[in-house]
Amino acid sequence: DIVKYDIDVGTCTQSGTGTVVSAAQSQDRVFLWKDQGTIPATPSTSRPSGYPKLDDTCSCATERTTSHPLGCVKADGTVWKYHNCKCLEQ
Repeated sequence: DIVKYDIDVGTCTQSGTGTVVSAAQSQDRVFLWKDQGTIPATPSTSRPSGYPKLDDTCSCATERTTSHPLGCVKADGTVWKYHNCKCLEQ
């Protein structure tokens, strides 16, 4: 049997005993870094290390964070621009 569990968003842990579902109803949760606005910072000519890319995957635990501590980046032509991003469930 496939069992679907609710996840406590405060702790990202399983809550409840779960419900038996069919495989068609069982879907993984998907979290992505989404744009919350550009940051007035000098663009970089190469991808800065330590910064996730806009629309990269993130996790439930990260979703509880209001934003990446460093922001995230997106390529714009030949430069990488910095954005304020939030990990959101899609």
